[in-house]
Amino acid sequence: MISESQRLMARGADSWAAAVAHPMVAEIGAGSLPHATFRFYFEQNLGYLREYARAIAFAATATTDRGALSTLARFLGQIVDVEIPANEAFLERLLDEACTRRDRAATSDAFDRSTRYEIAFWQMAYTRGESDS
Repeated sequence: MISESQRLMARGADSWAAAVAHPMVAEIGAGSLPHATFRFYFEQNLGYLREYARAIAFAATATTDRGALSTLARFLGQIVDVEIPANEAFLERLLDEACTRRDRAATSDAFDRSTRYEIAFWQMAYTRGESDS
């Protein structure tokens, strides 16, 4: 009998292989990823986490299920209380003199424009009660 872990590993094997073969992952592993690229990834990730936290909060407003609300509240707490501060601290270590306030603002603006689709998706999915699963 196959365990649930084995079933999930088999189901995700192609995705795992693609992720670990990604050029950025390979460069991180080899220590050859340019500092500016790594820093930019964390700038983008921090913006993503902030927007993701907002999306989870929005989803929480749409549920009447206590279990779902509890799960969403835990997700939100983890992101806001742990992941965002950890990413902020790490990003501060990555920032150098070349990253001015103007650079940060431009990154933030670009991220805001490029991720609005995700918020729109959550709004649509939760206001219509639709799901892909």
